[in-house]
This record gives sequence, C-alpha cells and structure tokens, in this order.
Amino acid sequence: MINFQNNYRLAIMASVMLLSMAVSVNVAASIEMVHSYKLANFNGYLLTQWGKVYVDRERGETYVIDRVAREIKIYNNNGMEVYVFGDTGNLGVAADLTVDADGNIIVISRTGTGSEITRCNYRGEPRGKMVLKNLPSEFSYFAPRYIDFREGKFYLVDLSDLRIAVTDMNGVFETGYDIAQLLDIPDDKRGENEITGFSVDADGNMLFTVAVLFQAFRLSPDGELEVFGVPGSAPGAFGVVAGITWDNRGYIYVTDKLKSAVIVFDKDFNYQTEFGFRGNGPHNLIVPNDIDTDGNGNVFVSQGANRGVSVFRALYK
Repeated sequence: MINFQNNYRLAIMASVMLLSMAVSVNVAASIEMVHSYKLANFNGYLLTQWGKVYVDRERGETYVIDRVAREIKIYNNNGMEVYVFGDTGNLGVAADLTVDADGNIIVISRTGTGSEITRCNYRGEPRGKMVLKNLPSEFSYFAPRYIDFREGKFYLVDLSDLRIAVTDMNGVFETGYDIAQLLDIPDDKRGENEITGFSVDADGNMLFTVAVLFQAFRLSPDGELEVFGVPGSAPGAFGVVAGITWDNRGYIYVTDKLKSAVIVFDKDFNYQTEFGFRGNGPHNLIVPNDIDTDGNGNVFVSQGANRGVSVFRALYK
C-alpha cells in the first residue's frame, strides 16, 4: 500500500532522485519505434487538439473524439477518415468511447450533473441509453468519464472519485474497485489525485496513471495493485504522465506531456525505450496525451498544438 501525506510529492522527489537517474542503466531494449504516418482525410492531416483515441482491434478501425469540433471521426486501417458522427449534437460532449462485441459504439458524454452513456449502432446512430444497474451505495455519485470493453465486460472509471465499476453487457454491476482506498488516499483528497489514463489489457488487468503521483499502476481483476515509475527527467522516468495502453506482446506505453514523449516498458515494468520528443519533424510529438494500439504493432498517439494523431510502428527485436 502507498502511504499518502500532504508532502507526498516532495518526499518522492527527494527519495528517488538517484533512482530516476539510473532507470535506463544496463537495459537491453527489445523494441524500436519508427514513425509511420498521421491520421488524415482527403483535405490533409487531422488537426485535433488532444483528441481521445480508441482503436477497435477486431475491426481495424480507429476512433478519435474531437472535443473542439464535438464530433467523432472514424479511420480505416490505412489512416484515412471514412465516417464522422456526433456532429449534430445528439451525443452531447463526448468524453470517451468503446466498441462492444457486437460492434455497437458505446459513448460516454459529460452532462451538467455527471455522465450519460449512449449505445449507438455501427454508424453512430443512438439506439438508447445504457443505465448502470445495481451499483452499491459507495457508487451513489459515480460519474464515469472513461470506458473500455474487454471479454464481455464494461470497465467504467470515475476519474476524480477514483472508482472503477465493472458491469456486464447490459450495465449490471458485477464488481468495483476503490482506487483511493488501495492508495491510502483520504476521501477529502480524492479530487486532487485524478486518474489521467486508463486501459484494460487482454487479461483483464486495469492499467492507469495518476499524474500528481508520477506513477503508473496495474490492477489485477482480483485487486492486486502493482506500481511502476519514478519522477525525473532521465530516460524511463516520469514527468507528467497521461495516457497508458498495451500491445499484444505485453509492452506498456505511457505518454509523458512534460517530456513530449512516449515511454515504453515490458510486461515486468522494465524500461525499454522512449520516442517522440518535442520538435517539428514528423517523428516528433507535442505534449502527447492519449494513446492506443492495434493488433499489428501500430501505436496511435494524440497530441496538442493541433498536431492530430501520429502513428508509430513497433519493430520487435
């Protein structure tokens, strides 16, 4: 368990300074990343600011939530836009989405009082609301902002209340996790330690980041929590972490806004490499935020400065 104190961040910085300088020592990287292309349409590259990215690995399609235009764009496996929906305002302000086993698109939208979940068909046409059922009392004010789907289950995350709810295909509550309790964070400090990135791997492990703690986490279905990452500027250390995802080889990818880079670890949390970094080249990144991967070694990274979504290729050694 992690002991939470008011001076937690200062204490960590002081205690792990030497560790962060040595993160990359004697590690033989088994993966290399190269830039491939950027998502685009017939008018040119996608110009989004920190779009939310989701890759439907089964169907080879990529979804990007453009929060400025308030629309959701779909791209094929060649990185070309093939469809847009939500631009009529019928989905409100979309925060995240996933695709279920039947190809339905499940969209979470922000509302004045919390969140609403809309089940859409493959063309993004609303087919009804998904109402969460049988939530326990501690989830009374549950307002999810992130959602993922894996093996017949929905994983929903309340970023500021630090709770994860797992439901069946119909939204019926099956189990839940209180991240604040696992991290020994007092109730009155929940909102100060928001979850910043989230995804669920093939084994049902929940990967998430907490930027103010300079750390990333892996939570198993049975509630075992593993922690990795240290603050610092050295290779493998964290500045301001954001998105997190995984690939079919077990590698874990974490975006770092401060470094303007993506940091790659193996399944045992050993640092492998970093890629991107601030610059004007096609291989560079500007304040990367969200990230996802497909099943073919492609990594999709959204970024700021209207730089859209860059796609990198993993070369496994």
